[in-house]
Amino acid sequence: MFMASMVITEWITGAELAHRIGVTPRWVYELIGSGLPCDRSRAAREGQVPWPEALEWYIRYRAEWEARRAAPRSLQESRRRKIEAEARIALIEADRKEESLILLEHSDAAIELLLDTLVDRLEHAAAEWPAHLVGCETIPQAVARLQPLSVLLVHDLRDAVMALPEREGE
Repeated sequence: MFMASMVITEWITGAELAHRIGVTPRWVYELIGSGLPCDRSRAAREGQVPWPEALEWYIRYRAEWEARRAAPRSLQESRRRKIEAEARIALIEADRKEESLILLEHSDAAIELLLDTLVDRLEHAAAEWPAHLVGCETIPQAVARLQPLSVLLVHDLRDAVMALPEREGE
């Protein structure tokens, strides 16, 4: 368990904070005006900010800012957003009816079918490719050259599939 008392505060300049969080030094100055923790007594010219407390404050500030920005400002805007959402849902339904969209509950079967097809192709690729394409004189030589590659790719694909995270509820 992480304890708050274990956090070591590093005092950094506003310019360093700007660099670490990807904003301009001017923006950090504005953030200080909005409440970003700052200790002006730690430096003669400019205040210093505590790291990682400043980062935590900035994350909370951005989350609140995004929430305020996303909230509808009027009834008219709420209605506009509802209409846009209904239009997106209608497009999803149309794609589903055209079968150009795979629903999440069917995605496992679709992925399994695609991977089975790919594995089958890889397993038989060595025998199907003309020998001269892989720099061999005969088909058996081509099979011997391509078989290790096919086996390696199949194993890598299976490992990748096994490493996929399971969805919640499965």
